[in-house]
This record gives sequence, structure tokens and C-alpha cells, in this order.
Amino acid sequence: MSGSGEGQAQGAEGQNNDDQGQGQGEQPTLTQAEVDRIVAARLSRAEKKYADYDELKEKAARLDQLEEQAKSELERERDRADKAERRAQEATARAERTIIRSEIAIQAANAGAIDVGDVVALLSESADITVDKDGKVQGAEAAVKAMAKAKPHLFKSGAGGDGFEQGARRGGGEAPSVARGRELYEQSRKKR
Repeated sequence: MSGSGEGQAQGAEGQNNDDQGQGQGEQPTLTQAEVDRIVAARLSRAEKKYADYDELKEKAARLDQLEEQAKSELERERDRADKAERRAQEATARAERTIIRSEIAIQAANAGAIDVGDVVALLSESADITVDKDGKVQGAEAAVKAMAKAKPHLFKSGAGGDGFEQGARRGGGEAPSVARGRELYEQSRKKR
């Protein structure tokens, strides 16, 4: 058995010789203490490199917070501006409707409408009547004239004659206004 022990010893020596042969071209083997020292030095350098990381992280968080506040303020200002613009548009639309209704009333009175309010109610939502850039109403006179032709019973004089009598002859029409009723009553009293 001694032969097998010698073979093992020679094999071990052969390995040591091989290890030494490989070790000559490479760096020498380091002890655990040397490795720990090298790792600690590298960690120290890395820690120094990122020593202000927490401070930078806090600054970035503060910047994000300020940007969010600025964004919120900007959004609030945009909302205020949008609301103001909507209110201005609504006020303009109300003013235009009032101007249109007034112009229709003037044109209806000039055309001899029995009840100006009825003519205004019928024409005030017409798309043909608009307010131009200068604030002048366009189309009211033409619309009232067209209404007088289409519904002569709403007007005192016209192609069909007296508005109330024409409506009564047709068996319908708009109910006469109180003023028109008084007018007809006075006319009938004068005839007697």
C-alpha cells in the first residue's frame, strides 16, 4: 500500500508544482485581512462619492413639491380665466338677445303689430336675426315683414285687413290682446 501512498504524495506534489507554476504569472494570493482592507477602501471611496445623496434626494423632493404647487397655481389661474371668459360670453349672449328682442319690438311696432310681445316671442329665437360686430341687429326688419305676410292676423293692417277679424273669420288665430279688444270696442261704439 505504500506504493499507493507514494503515488498520492507525488500527485499532491505535482499539484503543488502546478499551482506554483500558475501562480508565477498571476498576482500573489491575498489574505482575508488584505481583501477586507481593499473592500473597505473601495466602499469608503464609493461612500464619499455619494455622501451628499440624501441631501440631493431631499432637494429633489422639495423641487417636485414646488413644481406641483406652481402647477396647481397655474391650473387655478387657468380655471379662473376660463370661468371669467364663460361669464363674459354669457353676458354678451344675454345682451345680444336683449338687443335682438328690442329691435324686433321696434320693427313690430312700426309694422303695426297688434301684440308686439307675440311677434317678439315668435321671432326672438330666429337664426336669421343676428347682431353684427358693430352691435347692430341684422335681419329683424325682414323677419317682421315676412311675419306680417305669413301671419297677417298679428298686425293691424296688412294684406288680409284687420287682424282680429281675419283671425275670427278663419275660426282661430291668436287671442286678441286687451288693447286690441279695447280698440275694437271703441270702433264699434263710434259706428253706432
